[in-house]
Amino acid sequence: MERTSPSLAVVNVTQLLSGTGVAETPLMQFSAWYQQIHGYLSLAACTFGSTSNAMNIAVLTRRALISPTNLLLTALAVADLLTMVFYIPYAAYFYCYARPDELGRHAAAWIRYLLFNNGLNITAHTVAMWLTVSLAVFRYFAVCHPTVGSRVCTLRRARIAVVAVVVSTVVFCSPNYFMFRVATLSDGSYWFDRNPFITDRVENLNFWIFGVVLKVCALQLFGYLWYSDKNFPIRGTTTGEQSRKKQK
Repeated sequence: MERTSPSLAVVNVTQLLSGTGVAETPLMQFSAWYQQIHGYLSLAACTFGSTSNAMNIAVLTRRALISPTNLLLTALAVADLLTMVFYIPYAAYFYCYARPDELGRHAAAWIRYLLFNNGLNITAHTVAMWLTVSLAVFRYFAVCHPTVGSRVCTLRRARIAVVAVVVSTVVFCSPNYFMFRVATLSDGSYWFDRNPFITDRVENLNFWIFGVVLKVCALQLFGYLWYSDKNFPIRGTTTGEQSRKKQK
């Protein structure tokens, strides 16, 4: 088996440093300590988050509350719910029962679940990120351009936004679904390894598309919309009143 990549599970810092002669920095020591409690904290956070998102979905999908904004909030809650629900078995096994590295003597089924959870988390997290940007776009039109916003921010366009975000995310994240495979170790246990047809160029391209372009573009767009919304004049006040309010 070739060299494995640690990108699907948190790197075991103790194992990574053993035999390398590299001095442990305070950050590495903290990382090694945090790995011991990460699973339990994740279980608590994901259980609370899953319950909260399920309650949000139940409330926001009531007939009386159906609106473009609530539709986007519901889709956002579904994306977060999927992320947390499927992370619970992963955290319970790899961080509470076993260890997140190839020395844990894992069964093939758990490595398949690790790969599935990795792809799902990447997709759901990216969907949630761009749904947040979509919410900011709707709010921008509603606050800064209310006349246009009443025509643009409709329930139909909210549905289109949700579908467009989900489909485009699946397309852009698709290389991550084929990046790794289940690999058999010399002791008969299983871990993951990069697929033979994935070259360094493909991996670097995937990094720039998913890790940089998608995230940086979302951050810049959200920042611009937040700044525009924050600095938009309040109705019924003059520019002088605006400046005095800011000074206070």
